[in-house]
Amino acid sequence: QDQTINIVDTQNPVLSDNPIDVTVECAADVPGDPGITATDNCTDPVTVTFTQSAIPPCGGTVTNTWEATDCAGNTVSYTQTITIIDTQDPTINVPGVVTFECVLGDPGTATATDNCDPNPTISFTDAPSLDACGLGTIIRTWTATDCAGNSVSMDQTINIVDTQAPVLSDNPTDVTVECAADVPGDPGITATDNCTDPVTVTFTQSAIPPCGGTVTNTWEATDCAGNTVSYTQTITIIDTDDPVMNVPAGVTFECVLGDPGTATATDNCDPNPTISFTDAPNLDACGLGTITRTWTATDCAGNSVSQDQLITIEDTQDPVINVPAAATFECVLGLSLI
Repeated sequence: QDQTINIVDTQNPVLSDNPIDVTVECAADVPGDPGITATDNCTDPVTVTFTQSAIPPCGGTVTNTWEATDCAGNTVSYTQTITIIDTQDPTINVPGVVTFECVLGDPGTATATDNCDPNPTISFTDAPSLDACGLGTIIRTWTATDCAGNSVSMDQTINIVDTQAPVLSDNPTDVTVECAADVPGDPGITATDNCTDPVTVTFTQSAIPPCGGTVTNTWEATDCAGNTVSYTQTITIIDTDDPVMNVPAGVTFECVLGDPGTATATDNCDPNPTISFTDAPNLDACGLGTITRTWTATDCAGNSVSQDQLITIEDTQDPVINVPAAATFECVLGLSLI
């Protein structure tokens, strides 16, 4: 008589560990397979298969699953859930305070590191506080953001200044001239500036003394920032030329002094030199003889020239006599009245 003996395996394998669900900061912190094994009441050892879902780099969930199947097809599986939550902000390094002349240059770039994201995004926004010349400060706010959305911001101060004065195109040398009319004016000096171009140049000239002295020509340029350059030229007026004079020719008068004429004079600087004269008479008791008239022309600078004119006073006419008419007397000479 036969006996039937059934050999069966009704028990699942047993995993050596069931890791608990965990929360981690970064994708790099997601645990893998710690080496979980399995035992079975019939089949030993039992192969354990480990699978892991895709790891989201910027936060989310990952599942680790272990599955063991014995020879009889009994299966055991376990799933661990790992939650990735990045709670830490990046660390940012911002360039220091920088100063530029006139215009914004390259102020440098911030750098950032993060506990999870190897390449956090860096951006910036500017808050300018500039005057009409484009000078002042810009507050550049740098922001580093990791892929989980954590961010940190830090300010950088950028100064835009103008410290240089304009440069005049010419600095005329001091000069000495003869006349007030020779004093130079503005030859058209211009100015350039490292920031503001063109720059207005203001020209001023002091009063011109007509008869000699000094004159100052001053040029001043101011840029938009208020930086100023000025230059002063000194002109010295020295009139060294005497006037040129024309004296009337010598004249002769009968008996008494008449009008001998008037000298005239011209001058290189003074349009109206002063003319004067002095007389040196050499007359006898009758008022006859010569007068030496010395004419002098003097310009306003004090230069003078003198020249003599000879005036002669004479008497060239004989007296006129009236004689009585013919008279007849009886016997003796009588008196004939004129």
